[in-house]
Amino acid sequence: MIDFENVSFAYEGRQVESLHNVSLSIGNGECVLVTGPSGCGKSTLLRLVNGLIPHFFPGNLNGSVRVGGAGENAVQSAPGAAAGAIVAEGDSPSEDADASLVKASSSPLEPGAVPLYEQAELTSSVFQNPRTQFYTTDTTSELAFALENRGTPEEVIAYHVERVANDMHLAPLMDRSLFALSGGEKQKIACACVEVADTDIVLLDEPTANLDYDASLMLADIIRSWKRQGKTILIAEHRIAWILDDITRLVVMENGSVVRELAGDELAEVDDEFCRSFGLRSARLIAPDEVALPAFDPPEAAERDGCAIENLHFGYTKDRSVLDFDRIPLARGKITAVVGRNGRGKTTFLRCLTGLEKKDKSVLRFKGEVWDRKARIKNVFLIAQDVNCQLFTQSVREEVEISLSEGKGVERIDEVLVSLDLSDVADRDPFTLSGGQKQRVAIACAVASGRQIVAFDEPTSGLGYGHMLQFAALLKHLAEQGRTVVVVTHDTELIETAADYLLVL
Repeated sequence: MIDFENVSFAYEGRQVESLHNVSLSIGNGECVLVTGPSGCGKSTLLRLVNGLIPHFFPGNLNGSVRVGGAGENAVQSAPGAAAGAIVAEGDSPSEDADASLVKASSSPLEPGAVPLYEQAELTSSVFQNPRTQFYTTDTTSELAFALENRGTPEEVIAYHVERVANDMHLAPLMDRSLFALSGGEKQKIACACVEVADTDIVLLDEPTANLDYDASLMLADIIRSWKRQGKTILIAEHRIAWILDDITRLVVMENGSVVRELAGDELAEVDDEFCRSFGLRSARLIAPDEVALPAFDPPEAAERDGCAIENLHFGYTKDRSVLDFDRIPLARGKITAVVGRNGRGKTTFLRCLTGLEKKDKSVLRFKGEVWDRKARIKNVFLIAQDVNCQLFTQSVREEVEISLSEGKGVERIDEVLVSLDLSDVADRDPFTLSGGQKQRVAIACAVASGRQIVAFDEPTSGLGYGHMLQFAALLKHLAEQGRTVVVVTHDTELIETAADYLLVL
């Protein structure tokens, strides 16, 4: 059970409340989807449940949050307090090993009365950026980590790691370095860690942000399995189509408040018209590679002044090729969407295109010039999938300023900030922003740079519908200026709204 009663919360050092007078009850075994625009309070809601507030994110809390486990007395008063829930590890190798995992229910506790490691016995979380929740360096060790922390017998750990790897089809990812995985593959491992931990409450914050279409459907299957096990599931998510058929309730938030709840037969009302009225993502489920767009096939007359990457034969090891293309033409002054399953080389393609891979021997032809790797570093701007890696300063304004192209004045900074709805956070530290806001800051830097080729890696992974439309308009504006835009994305709505051509890897 999760119960919010008149909850208001403001992060330390901020005057504006992230949550305002929220009252929400989630019963045992429910699967609740919370959605709304970036910065509406979805992630804050989850942090109150898993204890990150107040243990990691201090602030001013009013009202009460109660989180309870499976037992009749397993109820606690908290943000950050944890009851020791009854935890069973499923079908283990022996009854004795299984019995060693049982935790006793505890009495209600005051807010913040227990450490996070006790909270972790009750709740498991999948963050928007899975890299921030990893503790080891390889996938197999990461899956085992939670059970190792509990002192689980080695043979039981091995059993459950193998069981989850088989159930979630993770064989190609086992015994791999976490640093060598794509963003989507990291997200799969994060979900697998939750399955191994087997807690009563599962929290997912934008879990499909970096997942491809098939992986999103696989996650929906996993959630259905958790529902059958009686787990309580709370999902904060912009993209809702992949899970609509499996939720028990939809909660819509705006500006830190709950503005609409739908349950039971009311969920049938959730169509595109409903979604648009609340500024939500589409209720239609369409694979990105099914969008009716052509592949770019330029006529010979346009070859000399066009754009193409040639001799792209690259792999991280000698025995495994990631990309193997003689030539990939790109539409100059147009928007090319690059799609494909997780691990198919989309991010690697962008790293080669932008000159970041030192071992890459390809060349880029642009308007009759030949750019080697060093030339591409100077002439192509990349927005990385993990935007935290390219935020450096202590304010949003400074972040845009260091990317400003030569000859542009400070008035250009304000223009860019307004275009991306960032004026009200111009003086904020970028690392205090929501995931979607950070993404827009990185996009603002790309716009300010003035470079002729701009590449984006999953740029709308944390954006709601309204900001996605703003970003799509910005892409079109860049293309109208004659810039070549390349976008790696799983976002079908973005492709439908903005892309001119489709490149499937």
